[in-house]
Amino acid sequence: GAISKELQEQILKRNGQIIVISDLPFEWVPLNGIPISFTHDVCRLPASALHSLMGSFAYNNFMKFTIGAEIITRTLVIFGSNEPAFINWRERCQELADVHGFNTAACNSILEVKEAMNKFQPDLVIFDCHGSYDRKTKMTFLCIGTEVLDHSSIVANQISAPLIFLSACGTAPTYGLVNSIANAFFEAGSLSVTTTYL
Repeated sequence: GAISKELQEQILKRNGQIIVISDLPFEWVPLNGIPISFTHDVCRLPASALHSLMGSFAYNNFMKFTIGAEIITRTLVIFGSNEPAFINWRERCQELADVHGFNTAACNSILEVKEAMNKFQPDLVIFDCHGSYDRKTKMTFLCIGTEVLDHSSIVANQISAPLIFLSACGTAPTYGLVNSIANAFFEAGSLSVTTTYL
């Protein structure tokens, strides 16, 4: 009874993505006893201002960005940790950068991140660092050296690129968080942000 019979029939016939603007978990509405998200690709955009995804959705309808053949050379990998395990993978990543021509920057501060962004003007930025969320402030953040790259520092320093990939734990949760790291990049002008749980 959550959706009309007519809409149920339309969804059952649909062989494509479903975009829903709702704060209700539409993806878990059952059709023939199976949640819609198990049979269809559902993209739900919360309508509430808290998550600001409606603004991002509207912005993306007017801003067009095409990934060109030169995307590899327009990529910047930011290394934000000097821990041994990170250093090990950093060296391997640098070898790939030397072969394929993407850029890297080892950053130990927010200022160094900003300088790298200004220097390379990338289309795709990959953050390789620790990430987490603050239970007290209810915000997610990245760890750059000993500094915290959070919502306010991203917006204040205009740290953004069209495409952002966060290879950092704990950056995916959005529900119940006031200032998610993904929304910070959107606010600074990014068009797409990929976050991770683990």
